Amino acid sequence: MFGIAQGTSDIYRDRVMRAILKLRPTCYTWPDKEGRKKLSKKVMKKTGFPNVVGIADGTLFPLAFEPEIEDAPD
Repeated sequence: MFGIAQGTSDIYRDRVMRAILKLRPTCYTWPDKEGRKKLSKKVMKKTGFPNVVGIADGTLFPLAFEPEIEDAPD
């Protein structure tokens, strides 16, 4: 779809995750119990997914097709 191989996609994903994790100490924190409860209710109302505290950047988007990998349903 994007003209790149699975391996390249994995490399890009890993680079993004490392960059996000480097920002952890200064940019984001885990919400307290009450905060998690509020976030979970908000996500449930919007998506129907129970017990979800958040999504990487808050963006929800439909996939055009299921990824062709072993753990695609996850």
